[in-house]
Amino acid sequence: MRGFASAGGHIIGAISVVPSGSPATEHRESFPTLAITSTTRDILEHVVWAYAEAIREAGPQVAEFLDRVDPDCAATVAGYLPVPHVCLGGRAAWIVDSAISLPLERKAGADTPLAGIVPVIPATRLPESPPHDWWDGLCAQLDADRLVVQAAGISGGGTGTYVCASPNEVPTLAQGFVSPYVEGLTANVTGVVDDEGTTMVFPASRQLLRADPQGHPIYAGNVTGERWADEERDAIGDDVRAVGRALAEIGFFGPFGVDFIRRPDGRRLYHDLNPRMNGVVDSLSRLIDRQTTVPLVPTLLSRPQWRFDEMSTLEQAVHGAAVRSPMARLWLTKTVALPRVIASVPRAGRWWVDPTRVTVSFAGENTEVWDIERLSAKGGEGRGTGTQQTELQPTLLSGLELRHGDRLALGNLYCDPAFADVIGEAIGPALVDAFLA
Repeated sequence: MRGFASAGGHIIGAISVVPSGSPATEHRESFPTLAITSTTRDILEHVVWAYAEAIREAGPQVAEFLDRVDPDCAATVAGYLPVPHVCLGGRAAWIVDSAISLPLERKAGADTPLAGIVPVIPATRLPESPPHDWWDGLCAQLDADRLVVQAAGISGGGTGTYVCASPNEVPTLAQGFVSPYVEGLTANVTGVVDDEGTTMVFPASRQLLRADPQGHPIYAGNVTGERWADEERDAIGDDVRAVGRALAEIGFFGPFGVDFIRRPDGRRLYHDLNPRMNGVVDSLSRLIDRQTTVPLVPTLLSRPQWRFDEMSTLEQAVHGAAVRSPMARLWLTKTVALPRVIASVPRAGRWWVDPTRVTVSFAGENTEVWDIERLSAKGGEGRGTGTQQTELQPTLLSGLELRHGDRLALGNLYCDPAFADVIGEAIGPALVDAFLA
């Protein structure tokens, strides 16, 4: 968010909302700040709904703070995630109203907001009878040997999703939906829509998933710059622009993401809409942000009304950078088995990572520009041939108190796509321990 200042904005105040158990922000700001804590300990729940809910619950506090830093209501409120506009006192907002976004977050099976706009994965309501009674029939009906069961309501990052290979793996849910497990590449694409429905479309990415101890396919990062995404850019762009037009009609604006499965035959089946900024933007920012340009994140959050030539120029810049520099961003998380307090956070910058021994060692400070050649696979004295330099961008705060079962999110690890595949889902959580050792 400090990118607004580097873009020429004058920040007069900030509201920080953190998950339960998180320490206050470590940064000392030159402007007043209001600290709020949400009711959830899980970062995925926090992003999807608890952030907005915490601001709504603290409505009087928020109103008093805004009136104090902006008594004339002359400022514009900007943010990374949706907030309830009812709390903003009528101020201009470069941030979508959570009253619009939250209904779009709900998992609704075949009634997804994407239905009728793009091809979607079929779904049916979860039967109330025992799974053994309906499993074979639904597998035949949906032409699948595995089924995906999803809890109804709001969930994010895969926390409400279960991939089931037998009726014994079906969770007990009050309400939910059943879909066929579709073989193919899991993918995501980000769009940014303005008030008129004009939508900028960024490069599609392969989505990385990791099964957690409960069997959820948890979001674990993205790979940008792969050939299929460039070859299918126009067709994917048509899909995302159609979604953007539909969103604008109900008052949504700004960044959004859609998830799809790219089948082996090239067909795309969409299955999830995320009406907010997505993590892949961090990867794209890494590729194009320079000291001489306005950072990508504030550009996307500034409620722009693009001319066609402006939109085309930025789209081409991002797509071109992705093609030139394929990159993986691993979102390093793990489920905590024992209570602990994070005493210190590993340094941001370049790190040697050995996936065979699962060891890490610091290699130097951050670089401003992603350099795929510099961060290529190297051996080096005393290192295995599979060791590679990566770049760590921690988001963890020291002082964080963790309980059994909490999700620990260390941050982003940037690396070569092939190296990300070597690391795989088994080594990712172990790398968190290695960095925090």
